[in-house]
Amino acid sequence: MNESYSLPGEDAVDVGDELIYRLRDFSPSEHVRIVSVDYRKKMPRYDVEFLDGQNQGTVENVPAGRLRGPWSAVREYDERMAHWERFTQQ
Repeated sequence: MNESYSLPGEDAVDVGDELIYRLRDFSPSEHVRIVSVDYRKKMPRYDVEFLDGQNQGTVENVPAGRLRGPWSAVREYDERMAHWERFTQQ
């Protein structure tokens, strides 16, 4: 049985899911896969494997706030965040 947790505004996240990862709001999107979920703390943390870029193959334990949605929606998410970044710089 895969353990899952719902990200704010998203469906349940399961081990094996490929998601959008951002270190900060306006950092570039990175492609990650959920390796495991750590429920030992008050808020779950996720072990993610970076699937491309200079961090490819690296596994990191991250909070849910850095996971922004399914990788299949990265194009739309990046466009929305680019508009938001331009708006906040005005």
